[in-house]
Amino acid sequence: MLYTYPGDGTNGFYTSEDVGEVVSPTQWLKGVVGPYLFVIADGPWVATSTGLLYPASIDPVIVKTAILREGSASGPSVAVKTLDATGIDSANTWQLAGAAFIVPVQPLKANTTYWTTVTLGNVAATLTKTWTFKTGTATAGPGGSGYITTTKPKSIITGHLTKTKFRASAAKSVKLIYKISKASSRFAYKLSRARGTTWKQIRYFKRTGNIKGTHYLTVKKLFGGKARIRGRYRLTLYADSGKRPVLKFRIV
Repeated sequence: MLYTYPGDGTNGFYTSEDVGEVVSPTQWLKGVVGPYLFVIADGPWVATSTGLLYPASIDPVIVKTAILREGSASGPSVAVKTLDATGIDSANTWQLAGAAFIVPVQPLKANTTYWTTVTLGNVAATLTKTWTFKTGTATAGPGGSGYITTTKPKSIITGHLTKTKFRASAAKSVKLIYKISKASSRFAYKLSRARGTTWKQIRYFKRTGNIKGTHYLTVKKLFGGKARIRGRYRLTLYADSGKRPVLKFRIV
């Protein structure tokens, strides 16, 4: 059986990755590339390889074919690189058997459907997986795995509270001031309250549109009618990409 990431029918997938380092003398990936597509094999046939040890000299599962097309099976071809148990483009040993990366060498187009078919195999078996996914707005992904590392995209949202310790009666005057540096299709926040060593979500709010610039919300609006009781609170801010700022405050 083959599993994939993104899964079949995924909508809103990110369009790029920013490559930091690859263990390869040729540095086969540099700069900004397309998002890593994962294909993972499962079943007895994978056990014929050497598992998590390397070199994978006992019948490793490798990429036989990998095709990525824009739109459909008959659409324009997209250039890809592959990484599997035998190494980077089958030139250098890699240690994770039964799994592979399919990496577009250029960022993908935003809001576009892609058709993918990948065949993995060894002497024991050969399996093919075909699936489609659709990208969202032009955003960078969370990063690679194993021998591939990435730099995290810069956050496009920042924010601060005008006070971090106040009485509940001051909720009308204390403000969250946040700035979105480039157009985002969403602004969202999650408000949580401390319960011992855990955090319990109080409210989640999301607004969509073409959002940019500096905005503010009073703490009263952040709570949206929820009770403002004494305690410690955490506010997580969200936009299309980058690090999610986390702000903390206390109501006394």
